[in-house]
Amino acid sequence: MVFACLAASTTVLSQNPEYHIVTTYQSSVNFSLTDIFSFSVNNLSGQVTNCKLEIKMEESRTHLPIILLLNNNLKLEKGSNNFSSSDFSDSYFSNDLSSSFRMGQPFQSGNFEICITLTLQQNVEGPINECTELNLSDEFFIHLLQPDDREEIETVNPLLQWYSSSNDPSITYRLILAPLDPLRHPEDAIARHLKFIELDINDNQFLYPLNAPELEYGKHYAWQVIALKGTDVLGLSEAWSFTPVHYDLQKDDPKDCYRIVTKNQNNGNYLYGNVMKFAYENRTRESHLNYTVKDLTTDQLIDQPPIIELKPGLNKIDLQLKLLNGLKEGHQYLIRIRNKDNEVCQLTFNAYAKSKMKQ
Repeated sequence: MVFACLAASTTVLSQNPEYHIVTTYQSSVNFSLTDIFSFSVNNLSGQVTNCKLEIKMEESRTHLPIILLLNNNLKLEKGSNNFSSSDFSDSYFSNDLSSSFRMGQPFQSGNFEICITLTLQQNVEGPINECTELNLSDEFFIHLLQPDDREEIETVNPLLQWYSSSNDPSITYRLILAPLDPLRHPEDAIARHLKFIELDINDNQFLYPLNAPELEYGKHYAWQVIALKGTDVLGLSEAWSFTPVHYDLQKDDPKDCYRIVTKNQNNGNYLYGNVMKFAYENRTRESHLNYTVKDLTTDQLIDQPPIIELKPGLNKIDLQLKLLNGLKEGHQYLIRIRNKDNEVCQLTFNAYAKSKMKQ
């Protein structure tokens, strides 16, 4: 009988009653090369047994292999035998998941398969092979949103945003940002290099501050987000990269910049000519943008602002100011957006005279 006791206390049965294998795995701690798994093998055969023990781990959906632990000459004494992964040779496969494992990082959320193969030298019937599914916080996940992976951005003060499947206010997010050698994987930069930023925040976004270590145009940067509840790791995102680039100011085309507005902040002025350009993340599946436009100089609301239709997800919005009735040159205006979760985003701008607006 093979017992595989994992994070979810899963038990897997086999047809062999003489060998009980107990494998313990903790998903909430960082891995290390010397203590990835611990093993306990109960030898109930009544005799010392020579065997080979192999444990292979892979991601269930993609079948990407992660690590193979092997001992070709294992002696099982009668009764209980305790081992750690330091008693085994380890082989890491060449992919990003294995890189995260090798660098001592917690795993991404998801399903993983662990297969235990016990080969007894005196058993002519073949090896005992059992596989079990390991679920790591399957109900919780993080997806990076902005900037997109490998995106070239036109600022050295980016707004980093991610999506979390939980609204639990006790969850904190550890944001890690590091310089990236273009020939290396983002996971390597996160694990090895001097980090520009490593801080815990309570929000799903972070505007890179002016007083932080300065990012450089043309350089590559890796970033990743880890979700924590207290000291427990709930999951982590993929590691993405971005590159700040200079915008060619000689172009005649208007600047195509849609900065994602963030809640509970004054998101500033993104006015290009007579168009307010901004991006809005629609997570509540609203059909129309719920917004008002207020003249801060007179404290009056603009009547009947144009209807802005929304689709699920990220929306790039061009608000034509000439469609706002009663704008006055030199007055300051506030756009206030409120979603169904009662979260508020704000934009401010100073109006041009209508005679100066493009028709």
